[in-house]
Amino acid sequence: MKGKVWLVGAGPGDRGLFTLKGLEVLQNAEVVVYDALVGDEVLALVPESADLINVGKRAGNHLMEQDRINRTLLEQALAGRRVVRLKGGDPFLFGRGGEELELLAENGIPYEVVPGVTSAFAVPAYNGIPVTHRDFTSSVHIITGHRRKNSENSKRIDYEALVRSGGTLIFLMGVSSLPSIAAGLLEAGMEPDMPAAVLERGTTSGQRRVVATISTLAEEAARAGIGAPAVIVVGRVCALADRFAWAENRPLAGKKILVTRPKELISETAARLRRLGAEVLECPAIETVPIEPDTSGLTGTGQDTRAFGAETASSAAVNILEGYFEHASGPVPGQKEAAKRPDWLVFTSPAGVRIFMEAFLEHRDVRDLCGSRIAAIGGGTAKALRQYGIRADFVPSVYDGETLGRELAQKIRQERTQGGQAEKPGQGIDAASKQAAHDRSGRAGTHEICGGRPVRILIPRAAAGNPDLVRELEQAGDVEIRDLAIYETKYRTSGIIDVRDEVLRGEIDFAVFTSASTVRGFCAMMKGAENDPAVPDLSGVRAVCIGRQTKAAADAAGMRTWMARRAAIDDLVDAVVRACDPENPF
Repeated sequence: MKGKVWLVGAGPGDRGLFTLKGLEVLQNAEVVVYDALVGDEVLALVPESADLINVGKRAGNHLMEQDRINRTLLEQALAGRRVVRLKGGDPFLFGRGGEELELLAENGIPYEVVPGVTSAFAVPAYNGIPVTHRDFTSSVHIITGHRRKNSENSKRIDYEALVRSGGTLIFLMGVSSLPSIAAGLLEAGMEPDMPAAVLERGTTSGQRRVVATISTLAEEAARAGIGAPAVIVVGRVCALADRFAWAENRPLAGKKILVTRPKELISETAARLRRLGAEVLECPAIETVPIEPDTSGLTGTGQDTRAFGAETASSAAVNILEGYFEHASGPVPGQKEAAKRPDWLVFTSPAGVRIFMEAFLEHRDVRDLCGSRIAAIGGGTAKALRQYGIRADFVPSVYDGETLGRELAQKIRQERTQGGQAEKPGQGIDAASKQAAHDRSGRAGTHEICGGRPVRILIPRAAAGNPDLVRELEQAGDVEIRDLAIYETKYRTSGIIDVRDEVLRGEIDFAVFTSASTVRGFCAMMKGAENDPAVPDLSGVRAVCIGRQTKAAADAAGMRTWMARRAAIDDLVDAVVRACDPENPF
């Protein structure tokens, strides 16, 4: 059975310029054949399940010759696979897309073409240069600065015709030919003071431009060290560049930021940084994997370790559900059932919420949680709970484990001593709960709910959880705490993008860490090959951290660190902006 080939234009580099259809096709690819000019942000979208074939080509450096690329596409399609040929810019604009289709057409291989945003228009736009303007020109001409050797179509550029057109001239792949292009236009009669520009690495964090005249552009570009990839623009519209410039005016323009995250999470932090102008490389440094709970994890103040009921099954879901949430006889939820339920469910991460709730909802309804109150370590965890229709009853003033344990313990002590009108358990379920319980902390409830027995606390979280949380909770006295490991964190390699190489070459301006585990995952990723497994010197890494534990892990790794004012996404993004501003130091 024959497969199929999609020629997909990846755009000029900025991930936001990758088309929706291109993304849809890419996510279903079994094989991805990609070029050197595909931006890192787009490469990060390649599915992990796809086989990767790097055919990167730059001037004078071809990993694979064009004829071999054509044969590779044919061979993969004949093997019955879905093949995406991922090309920078647009595949039919000097992208050799037509050449790659010839062999497929000859062999009856089905194919589709997904156009991409061309650098000929996008790069000038990102530099404030409109390629047409009624006051300056009504035409635009795109010319390749690179010609195929030994081809009958490799004739000399007709500079005289280009000059007569009076339009904007855009040369692609012409940086090395800039002196000869300028000389050809001048010889053909172009005015020496005609505005011209060379635009390097447009739409990425490395974007630079040099604006001069056609008679001085080659000299100015050489002085600035402009290199490929770059776009050359010649025409009076280039005089508008400084007036219309916008990309570099964004707060994080020119910054390439590495955002570490769990594999299974889409990074809201990355999206916000992109909106501020940064080029963001998302790096899944860790992944969370559900595990069997440790039945020996009960701690407390001399209480019977069987208080939660027997662990009766092998799976984490059944252990939790049947052990902790087993129905007792009684018509009203939260009365007799509560005898076997924890009084507090404490979540310390969005991952813990997701894994717990997925297991719970396999057999139960969210309403069955009404016998327990819910605590969340911070805003991100509370947001994860709201996705299941649950509002947290308690969120600490500072989003870390130590503060969560201390303030929740204080709340339990206050409720035990104050008595009074009990807050009904499970008020955090459904929209009826209007605020987190730290806004209602003056109201009593736990003691009356428990009927004088120890307060049961269940903490479903990572295997390597912060011990400060349990230690602080124990200060409440007369509590039974089950610190239940429901998932473990595994470190990941960097995949298609060589993050280690980019960090060591100084191409990453800042690394953003949202947990201590992502710091450790990053350090594991930075280890060398088997013959050199040591973590390199990371003192050159500038790390922005969401909280104290994360900062401590980065400090221990030797990084230069900044910390958000609060452990929240808004504050983390603000910390990145402040760290990037030399006039507004921490």
